[in-house]
Amino acid sequence: MAPKRVIEVSFWTDPYVIEKYSVEDKYFILYLMTNPATTQIGIYRLSKKVMGFETGYSSDVIDVLIDRFEKQYKEIVYNPQTQELSLLNSLTYSIMKGGNPVADLLKKELSGVLDANLIYQTYCHLQEFFQNSIRPFDQTIKQIFEDELTKRNVHDYLSSKKIHNTNQNQTNNHNYNDNHNHNHIRWEESPSESSTESQDITNTLNKGIIYYEHHFGNADESTRKELEFWSNELSEQKVVSALSLSKQATNPLNYAIKILNNWKHDV
Repeated sequence: MAPKRVIEVSFWTDPYVIEKYSVEDKYFILYLMTNPATTQIGIYRLSKKVMGFETGYSSDVIDVLIDRFEKQYKEIVYNPQTQELSLLNSLTYSIMKGGNPVADLLKKELSGVLDANLIYQTYCHLQEFFQNSIRPFDQTIKQIFEDELTKRNVHDYLSSKKIHNTNQNQTNNHNYNDNHNHNHIRWEESPSESSTESQDITNTLNKGIIYYEHHFGNADESTRKELEFWSNELSEQKVVSALSLSKQATNPLNYAIKILNNWKHDV
């Protein structure tokens, strides 16, 4: 039986789609969601040549559409070297129900991804979805991602590769993006904060640090230490909540620290 992909009918009435997408945009994103190369995790290999052949678009149009969905809409990440694409929101709608067979499939698909950075960026992009979801299997998906990232020593990988931050123009879209997950981030090279590999990986997966970098850009060493301190002092979830309340502040970190101080005194 051929695989099936789920598309909600609300796609056609989504205000963001109506306001922002051209006819070509709608066709292209539906193609990315349903083409034969798609996977449950939303990360798969697809060359630009195949995209052009299957959609009927020229190579120039494909380049424009990829650039638009990556930089303007922030819904995909494409690696031209490995010819892999991440459809960043895929896991928010592609899993109808969980279970061991689905978990095994996700593990298999993640292990076959060549670019570990795509796994990391997808994981970071889905943080709010994981935090807000009440479905237990979504926490299983989160753990599967973390296991794969740890297995690949993802912090060392990211420290050795320059990745560009395209999150600078997100501010005006925060209210919509928080509800609809239309933003993605590409990361700058991060310095190593600890002396052991296991500590590096732990820092990378700290929820407060992940949330900060997802919304505000690269966290330097002092910022990471501050977030780690408050994670230990209160909890990672409280750090995330404080940062969430600080999005519109001139200095989000300082504002979040004031909130955390108030919460500490209220305990």
